[in-house]
Amino acid sequence: APAKIIFEQLGFTAENAAARAKALLDG
Repeated sequence: APAKIIFEQLGFTAENAAARAKALLDG
């Protein structure tokens, strides 16, 4: 697969994980 797509998917995963972590910390 093109590297651009791979990097976009990794970025999306990282943003999703960060959003979930923030939600947990915010309670």
